[in-house]
Amino acid sequence: MQWMYGFKLYRAVLLGCTFALIGLNIQHDANHGAASLNSKVNYSLGLLQDWIGGSAIHWRHHHVVLHHIHTNTEGDPDIRAKPLLRIHPKDEPDSMNRFQHLYIWPVLSLLGVRIILLEPFDLLTGAFGENDSSKVGDTEQRFANATKQDRQIALFLRALFYLRFIILPIIFNPEWNTALCIYVAIAAGSFYLGALFIVSHNFNDVKHHISNGNDARQSFMGTQVETSCNWGGTLAVYLCGGLNYQIEHHLFPGICHMHYPKIAPIVRRKCKELGLTYVHYPSFLSNAQSCFSHLRKMGFGKLHEF
Repeated sequence: MQWMYGFKLYRAVLLGCTFALIGLNIQHDANHGAASLNSKVNYSLGLLQDWIGGSAIHWRHHHVVLHHIHTNTEGDPDIRAKPLLRIHPKDEPDSMNRFQHLYIWPVLSLLGVRIILLEPFDLLTGAFGENDSSKVGDTEQRFANATKQDRQIALFLRALFYLRFIILPIIFNPEWNTALCIYVAIAAGSFYLGALFIVSHNFNDVKHHISNGNDARQSFMGTQVETSCNWGGTLAVYLCGGLNYQIEHHLFPGICHMHYPKIAPIVRRKCKELGLTYVHYPSFLSNAQSCFSHLRKMGFGKLHEF
């Protein structure tokens, strides 16, 4: 529609949100192996991550290999966000972090720009990132189960995205409005995704565990439950690919997200039996308010305990 009827900002916002919905509802399940019992179907649908400007290979390593295994612990790339954010208790706050609860929301719109521009460097080198989030202990993280050919395919698909989404529109519509609409689409999708991500693991009473151990709270299950939170109900599942049921997703990432509302009561009862804190907010707004409060406390240097 942008190409046929002219580049408009409202269509750019709609396109960005559509990208986000593809990422949340299709590629997310597929790259977790949860969209189909057929691995080839999962692989094919997972490549939609490349269609919207990301990389299925990069996503699987970042999300499945690191984030899900090391949730809210030092090996989680999502939590090592210094100097921009202090979201891990072991990090010392900087003066700018006192305002992190305010500036992070507009900054979320830049998430897509970072992914689109910087991920190719990881794909070229085969190393995941250049900072502490690329390491677990002293071991540099290489792309898991990704051959050089896999990375070359990912780079080829990224080049096609640049051509389709950025280069050709500007060539055939050489106006500032075209460039603005391209950025707005990326920013809208980024904010949609970023807002969902940040509230899921940053909220009042979130725990930062040391994985492994005999205590239920230090078990893998305990870590996934007490470092995640839920919000809303079944309707929200359609808007965020089930990530409003973050607890169920982290416990059972191989289950299609449409089943999370059905298993949530069972999970909740089991958590109560084990004495695990199960946090479920009634709405996204209440979850976001809790996230705002938590980020403010972290920014002022509070919450050193584990």
